[in-house]
Amino acid sequence: MKKTIVLLLSVFVLGSCMKDKENQAPTNELLIGVWTNAIYKDGYLKLSKADELADDSYGFTFFEDGTFLEQKNAGWCGTPPVSYLDYYGNYEVMSDSIIEIEVGYWGGRTTFDIFIRTLNDSKIEIEYRNILYL
Repeated sequence: MKKTIVLLLSVFVLGSCMKDKENQAPTNELLIGVWTNAIYKDGYLKLSKADELADDSYGFTFFEDGTFLEQKNAGWCGTPPVSYLDYYGNYEVMSDSIIEIEVGYWGGRTTFDIFIRTLNDSKIEIEYRNILYL
């Protein structure tokens, strides 16, 4: 009887630990870095990995420490010529395909999710979801 209780208790404890591990969002080293050369197509945005952000276009950077840098419109108007500024924020990996982001913009702060359709060492394809302006 004692052996059965110890065995059941062990299975319960190990099962709990495994469940906690499953709920933790994985970190993806492919995500870290600079993403630029944005092309909008069929409802999603495709970006290429780069060494640095260009001064005159949209792009973003995921840093290892959870910091997010988004280079985007400096003001409300998107009519050329567009000026770009760097806005800093934070991100959290929620799952293999969902990244939650809070970042500044010309009018304050915003939060949104990025749904990752494709990610490899040279490109990322994303959809923006749940956008909220604070």
